[in-house]
Amino acid sequence: MSSDGFGVKDFQLYLLKTMDPPESLLTTALAEMGCSIDDMDASLENIQKATWLSLGGSAEKIVTMLSEVCVSAPARSDHKVYAYNLPLWPEFDFVATFDLSGKVLSHSEFVRFAGRGPETGATPWDFTERDLVGNFDQITRTEDWGSYTTYHARDTASDQWYWLRFGWGLLQDIRLRKGLAAKPEAN
Repeated sequence: MSSDGFGVKDFQLYLLKTMDPPESLLTTALAEMGCSIDDMDASLENIQKATWLSLGGSAEKIVTMLSEVCVSAPARSDHKVYAYNLPLWPEFDFVATFDLSGKVLSHSEFVRFAGRGPETGATPWDFTERDLVGNFDQITRTEDWGSYTTYHARDTASDQWYWLRFGWGLLQDIRLRKGLAAKPEAN
């Protein structure tokens, strides 16, 4: 647990809030953790204060906060990439890349363990952005903001078009785009 008193559970609640997952996934995750929406909102505020430079924090606090679930730490000081295996998403690692100062998170995403593919196709919390290329073609990134990215893509197996929304590289929402016979235009 960090010197601020925040740990793995708080960070998972922070991720849940920032992911904006479908209600069914959120409800199940909160029940599994024994937490409420209010707990999640409080964790968001606390983790932002602790880790955001603009609020007087530093992302390097994540290293301490998640130390008990760290599965890979940098061997060199010029390579600041850490991997964490969070209890809510045991089949993925949450990979955090810091800038050279270690105070700013330059990139972070959920990454599936090597050699494993999605269990059931493109379903929320079982599909990553990295899985897109193997399952879809004509992929167009439509939005990219904060930890979110959305795409339009054609499923190679069904020849149907989908809108996909990812949070931290993990699929949160997928919707069929009816009536698309050609590549859709980006929003």
